[in-house]
Amino acid sequence: CLVGSEMCIRDRAMGYPYLMQLDDDAVLNSHVEKNIVEVMNMNKYQMAVFHDSQDEIREVIWGLPEFTRYWLTINNFTPVGPLFKHLTPPNLNGLTMEGWDRHYYRGYAIITSLEYWFQPNAQDFVTRVMRLGRDIEGRWQEQAVMNMMRLLFIPEDKLIRFNAVEFGHNREDGRNFHNWCTRQGYT
Repeated sequence: CLVGSEMCIRDRAMGYPYLMQLDDDAVLNSHVEKNIVEVMNMNKYQMAVFHDSQDEIREVIWGLPEFTRYWLTINNFTPVGPLFKHLTPPNLNGLTMEGWDRHYYRGYAIITSLEYWFQPNAQDFVTRVMRLGRDIEGRWQEQAVMNMMRLLFIPEDKLIRFNAVEFGHNREDGRNFHNWCTRQGYT
């Protein structure tokens, strides 16, 4: 959605409540037992992520915490997500490269509520990121920005983690989806 926000606009206009982002080198390695959309609707989840997490590489987020601090300050916005749990100290003073723990959920499998995505504050944040050009110039990765937005705008009880779904992600091959389609006879 960050780079291709036209997809979000199109999907919302078509009445879809969610957008699933699955990298072209990611595949489902297990059967999905539950209807994820039904689970998200029933619990009013705003985002679903793969349960695996790690710390973001410093070089691809340089300046993102400082920009976020600036955005919070000029908008007088109090995060509804768990941002402060990831900061030392746990307040705006911790929103620096050194104070943020850079914890994030991997971005190769995310389902985003379009209702959340089009909230005015979320749109203002992502629009300012895009206008800065830091997504290109500073290499702020989509997953880093999406995760910062999660920390700002999504309460912890509105996030679901895919614990029972196994994903594969093969950056070396980069053709998992193509290979899967070939095996299924779709090419």
